[in-house]
Amino acid sequence: MRAWQARAVREWVAVRPENATWVAAPGSGKTLAAARLGHGLLRAGHVNRIITVVPRLHLKRQISRTYGRVGIPVEHRWQGERWPADALGVAVTYQQVAADPERMAAYAADALVLLDEVHHAGADAAWGKALYAAFERAPYRLSLSGTPVRTDRTPIPFVEYDHLGRYRADIVYGYADAVAEGVCRPLVFVLGDGAARWRTNDGEEVEASFTEAGRLTANRRRELMRTQLELGMHGLIERANRALLRLRAEEAPDAAALLVARDQDHARRMAGLVYAITGERPELVISDEEGADRALEAFSRGRGSWVVSVHMVSEGVDIPRLRVGVFASAVTTELYFRQFCGRLVRGATERAEGQGYVYLPAEPALVSHAREIRAELKGVVVRPNVRATIPVPQEPHARELGQYEALYAGLAVVASVHGEEPSDQERQETRESSIAAGTTTGTDKVALQAEVVELVRRVCRATGQEPRAIHGRLKARFGDDLRGATLWTLQGRIAELRDWLKAAHSAAS
Repeated sequence: MRAWQARAVREWVAVRPENATWVAAPGSGKTLAAARLGHGLLRAGHVNRIITVVPRLHLKRQISRTYGRVGIPVEHRWQGERWPADALGVAVTYQQVAADPERMAAYAADALVLLDEVHHAGADAAWGKALYAAFERAPYRLSLSGTPVRTDRTPIPFVEYDHLGRYRADIVYGYADAVAEGVCRPLVFVLGDGAARWRTNDGEEVEASFTEAGRLTANRRRELMRTQLELGMHGLIERANRALLRLRAEEAPDAAALLVARDQDHARRMAGLVYAITGERPELVISDEEGADRALEAFSRGRGSWVVSVHMVSEGVDIPRLRVGVFASAVTTELYFRQFCGRLVRGATERAEGQGYVYLPAEPALVSHAREIRAELKGVVVRPNVRATIPVPQEPHARELGQYEALYAGLAVVASVHGEEPSDQERQETRESSIAAGTTTGTDKVALQAEVVELVRRVCRATGQEPRAIHGRLKARFGDDLRGATLWTLQGRIAELRDWLKAAHSAAS
């Protein structure tokens, strides 16, 4: 555990506040620090579950993986039905909370609620109001953010403010601190400012560059930015690719580059331009659909050079091998720009080695944001990372894991088949066993669900029944549907379907 994470957990334990806010630089490990805190609360019996709220769908799977590292099984595909019997936590989006805050409130009464990237929820917006309704009775709420200020200055739920309207944070771990301790890497900013020529809607031909932006009207500056994002990106991408090739040759063979685009159509055009310049087809990620989630995960673990996106890689996504970024978005707010930069500062190991490189149009607002980030690093001396000596959960022995799985399945029977809630003693045993085992459920369940779908297809072909009828029989037998099934009921479905398939083949012969 890093020094700042240990301090954050230690100070929280000393006070145990109902509301706490941790502000830490993107890539510094605030989600893992929160997971360590949740681990301790579960083990001590202060809470029975953890609810983590994130802004986007694709971040839920990442939460599940992070919490699995400290032994907390988290269901990232939960849709608000009965609490999954084989999980100590769930990951949901702010949109899910807003859709049914009353149902969420019932589960929050004995939960630690973690609000990740909480700046997405303004108190006057629908999401903010839903957060109050869902979580105001939770015993503990921890808000996490790397950029805890909304562009519209709307108050953020459960975050405290002083009389001047400035937020109060219990822990602040800034970018300069993270670079000094080797947690995050410093950034180099490279500006592009070629002259642009365009024709306005009324037929006037205009030529300008960002160095002349001060004499342009607001409309002209927006037109200049749009023109640059279409016609001025070739040179920036070429320079960014040269930097990437150098990094892959000299420092990190799997280093990668990210281009964030203006919208989906622009992303497709930029992906084509990257392909034309580099000769390698980039990964194109343009939506929050499940397929995009898998594409991001595959890119994170692979060796591809470029990924092009709109918003999905702008915040929260952990791809440590990203070292080069091209900013081609029309959003020029400080919040968004810092979130983008945060994708390039994190390291794959305890230390974030080397530098990150950001290529951007010389638009005045973006230049100002880049100067502020560089100013934060003035005088910073990078030193080796300091690690706190705090015990962390160990990997379980095979015998212990087997005992855990047996208990796990037994409790799943109680909760899923008989429809009963586990007793307090069973909850405690499940909590302790789950924490000791360090096992997450999401990946296993995806594979088992795919096997169920394939077996249902084969049974349909053998018997002539409709898939809906077969799934209905399975739901009646096991007490849950396929999406909300536990590991135990998925395994039961597979055994049942194999028996049905065997019987159908016997009857046919």
